[in-house]
Amino acid sequence: MNDSLKDLKEAITKNIIREWYWYKVCEGCESIVDASDATCPICRAYRFDGSKKRVIAHAFNVYDRFQELIDSDPGQWECSG
Repeated sequence: MNDSLKDLKEAITKNIIREWYWYKVCEGCESIVDASDATCPICRAYRFDGSKKRVIAHAFNVYDRFQELIDSDPGQWECSG
């Protein structure tokens, strides 16, 4: 299962990097969202950074954080809620 999750995340990250102009980063919650969104679907913020540098850097950042989570022991995961 971990391999399929890694493959999926890698494919998504590569797509965001290759077609960065279709995305932007929410300044409220730092989600990567569709460039056509007027407000963030996660936090409803309306400020975004759609620059190539920011979108690509954030895609790598999100990918790295995901890798750390996948590589960690599931018994260590915490849920807040």
